[in-house]
Amino acid sequence: MTARTGDFIRTIAILGVVTLAWGTSAFATPTVITRFSGSVPPLSASGGTASAVAPWTRTITEFSPNEPGGGTIQAVYVISVTYNPGDNAQAVANAFKAACIATLPMAMSNPNGYGVVAENSMAPSIRVGKQTGNYSFVDAGIPPGIVLTNIVPANAEHAPAVSPAGLVALAAGLSSVAWWARRRRVTV
Repeated sequence: MTARTGDFIRTIAILGVVTLAWGTSAFATPTVITRFSGSVPPLSASGGTASAVAPWTRTITEFSPNEPGGGTIQAVYVISVTYNPGDNAQAVANAFKAACIATLPMAMSNPNGYGVVAENSMAPSIRVGKQTGNYSFVDAGIPPGIVLTNIVPANAEHAPAVSPAGLVALAAGLSSVAWWARRRRVTV
């Protein structure tokens, strides 16, 4: 075996191990994807005025990461999402993402904080994930005409170890590690 081949195999093995670690941590992170569909009726259809549109609120209750069962409430955040008559699902999703970023402690400023990202999918959707601990939420005043679907994700962006591409990389990496270890024992 040449040095280049050995380096290549080690690189593939490292990528496989990183993929496994990344996927495992993703499963440990409490995450919810909110998918938005529909659209808010325009003012002419609703018969109201712009001031009559109340913001949609999502109240997030954060539980302690250290308590068994997560029984201790750490914080309560009220995400107030302002939407406009005639907004489509993408506009409401963008408003929700902006409101989350403005209200929640982000992961980069707080090791227990939240991550908020747009999903890589056709439907307008936003993923909110808690780094440690757990959370629950309650919605109030959902925009008329907008349907919210909340799911726990298992896709390539969130948990690569369960995506087809992630499984291929993982299998290749682990196979390479096993081959390299076997080869090393034979040559030593």
